[in-house]
Amino acid sequence: MAEKVLIIEDNVTFRGILSMMLQRQGYEVISADKGINGLQRATQDQPNIIILDLSLPDINGVEVLSTLKATPETSHIPVIICTAAVDQALREEVLKRGAEELFDKPVVPSILLLVLNKLSGHKKSHHAIQPAMILAA
Repeated sequence: MAEKVLIIEDNVTFRGILSMMLQRQGYEVISADKGINGLQRATQDQPNIIILDLSLPDINGVEVLSTLKATPETSHIPVIICTAAVDQALREEVLKRGAEELFDKPVVPSILLLVLNKLSGHKKSHHAIQPAMILAA
């Protein structure tokens, strides 16, 4: 069975490109475009990993992260933050609240995949990622 990744991201383009890239690497991808939907999908679908944007239209991503980590059904799921405009204080806050890693957008896919593969135990796919490829929001 494929490792399941939940992407909570409101930017349709970034979400679509990231979904496509992860599917090519053998991940099963589910997604949500709002924080409340993401919380529901996390509880319902029990993904192996969550990729979370902090700038969501309904709930701040830091609140989503805090809720995920405070909820027994989702507290064990590793969360990777991918967001724009990250400063040191925000980085420290999300890591303190339980995020495994934080990436600034644009995201370098090969680095994101290394972290995903490490967290999930996912075996490397046969589909190569171009090192120069960058995912931008």
